[in-house]
Amino acid sequence: MRACNAALFTDEFKAVFDKVCRYRDAKEVADNHRRFDMLSERDAAEETTTRQAFAEAYKIFWEKHQTAA
Repeated sequence: MRACNAALFTDEFKAVFDKVCRYRDAKEVADNHRRFDMLSERDAAEETTTRQAFAEAYKIFWEKHQTAA
């Protein structure tokens, strides 16, 4: 998607992909702060919130495509 292939993907897939990118970014920040024992409640909450948002979106995406197959 980041290589200008976005037109090849559905809007639904792009939404899930966006959520996973946000989660990966939040997880990386949280992991880096954990490594230096500087994890704030805000960073931890952001990691949790983005993980849950991705998990919910992926579950819906997966279930929809499993029944379509």
